[in-house]
Amino acid sequence: MKMEPLLTPNWSDIKNACQALASEISNKQLNINYVVGVTRGGLPPAVVISHILDIPTIPVSYSSHTGKGDNKFYDDQLPDLQSIIDKEQRLPGKPAILIVDDISDSGETFADLHKIYKERGHKVYTLTLYHKEGSIFSPDFIWQQIPKDAGWITFPWES
Repeated sequence: MKMEPLLTPNWSDIKNACQALASEISNKQLNINYVVGVTRGGLPPAVVISHILDIPTIPVSYSSHTGKGDNKFYDDQLPDLQSIIDKEQRLPGKPAILIVDDISDSGETFADLHKIYKERGHKVYTLTLYHKEGSIFSPDFIWQQIPKDAGWITFPWES
């Protein structure tokens, strides 16, 4: 049975989605060291997932220049995760990270972040609650696939 996309998820829906995705991650035994939440929309699910997996969260503020993202005025300077991590604990090599955002609409933000952090030596996994058909990037973990012409999703942290 095809499940229709839930375009007005509530907190319970988000928690259930995060639990299902975290379970999938746990079953794959990926040894992820940090959850990276893309502000603003990716931060709430990133925090929920980090609690479930008992992995620290690091927020990053980034939005691609294209698409409808929040902040088009970033200066292409993302935090060096290694310097943040080194302040907290020493891990051998570059830690594996899970980049979380609420939606992969155009896919530009995910594509940019994946490329940047992979080039910096991290093992990178990606997760989104919603993935629009036609997005240029397909995250590793997706809660719901939605049509390209799906309406605006109103998340509980936006109302």
